[in-house]
Amino acid sequence: MAPPEIKPSQLADAVLSSVLDGSYPDSDDVAGAVLEASALPEIVASLQKARESLYVQFSFNLRSLESMLNVTRMK
Repeated sequence: MAPPEIKPSQLADAVLSSVLDGSYPDSDDVAGAVLEASALPEIVASLQKARESLYVQFSFNLRSLESMLNVTRMK
């Protein structure tokens, strides 16, 4: 029996979840899938999107913290 076809998006989600929170895929098929070179562009794009999102979130939080510190210093 041939292994089930795993979509690159499923692999991308699994890799991203592993990077973000250390989790493993729920599906044994995804966990045991062969990582084909053809899936790499989608995996990299998923990681880049997450990185950009985290950067925006971090920048916003940093600006908020700086504003709070400036208000505290003015008192």
